Amino acid sequence: MLPITTALLLCAGALATGALAAWALLRLRFGSDFVSAEAHRGELATLRRRYRRRQRVLRDALRQLKLAVEELREDLRVATARHETQQTLLAAARAEADRLREELARETAAAARQLAELGTATAQVATLGRQLAEARDRIAQHERDQGLQRIEHDELVARTQRLRALSAPASAVETVPCSENGIAAPAREASRTLLAARNARIHELECQLRENESRLGELQSSLDTWKYRIAPLTLHLQRQREKRNGRQAPAAAPPAPATPAVAPDDLQRIRGIGRGLHRKLREQGIERFQQLAHMGPAELANLATAIGVATSRPQRDRWVEQARALAATAQQPSV
Repeated sequence: MLPITTALLLCAGALATGALAAWALLRLRFGSDFVSAEAHRGELATLRRRYRRRQRVLRDALRQLKLAVEELREDLRVATARHETQQTLLAAARAEADRLREELARETAAAARQLAELGTATAQVATLGRQLAEARDRIAQHERDQGLQRIEHDELVARTQRLRALSAPASAVETVPCSENGIAAPAREASRTLLAARNARIHELECQLRENESRLGELQSSLDTWKYRIAPLTLHLQRQREKRNGRQAPAAAPPAPATPAVAPDDLQRIRGIGRGLHRKLREQGIERFQQLAHMGPAELANLATAIGVATSRPQRDRWVEQARALAATAQQPSV
């Protein structure tokens, strides 16, 4: 057995060797910068303070994030409401576009009808123009015939006067032989018969001339009426064509100072024409008293049918006579 001292020395050596080995292991484990427990406590306290500071920073960041989320939710709600409003406006715009398409289709159909009416009116105006030219030619021919008849009439009158001058002395008539009286009497009778026929022909030509002049006036008034009716139709069709082409109708040029534009007559001054009939008459192109003043019975009946009243109403209310009186009053110069 070993002595106790040796055993103690061996134990002490073993302990020292273990301590050295533990120290070496600690050095190898934690490095050469080995710190004490106090240093660890201080570092731990520093870490705790840093953790608390970071926790406060994160709490503030979380609060700001919640505020940002609330703002985003509010912005989303506003955007949703705006989107719904825009959807409503879009639906209204689509409905308005559909309405405008329908209105454009109706206006196109109306323009087509008015174009057809314009074609008919143009054809009627051309027909009236031809009739007017023919009437003028007939009047000129009748005037030439009447001139020739007057020349023949003058010649017959002169011949009759010469025959009367030859047969004037009664004694000469009594002393004329029977053969001469038998020749002169039939000549005078033939001259008188021819003169009566010429006078009757001249009277007939004068009656035809008056009838032709009256017909010419009616044709001229019908032509003026159709011109007044065609003018607004042409302007309306031009505006419709410009609208279809995507252009705005050009504004009417301002009238020159020397020739100011004449305003349309107030047709409501005629008894029997109210506001509604005034508007319908203007739609038919009737804007002047002169137009109604030159209308015949057939034109008045057609106009009454067009504006939706009885055909006898214009004659019953005496529109033509009132229009003539108002037109004559309007043409008088103001003092």
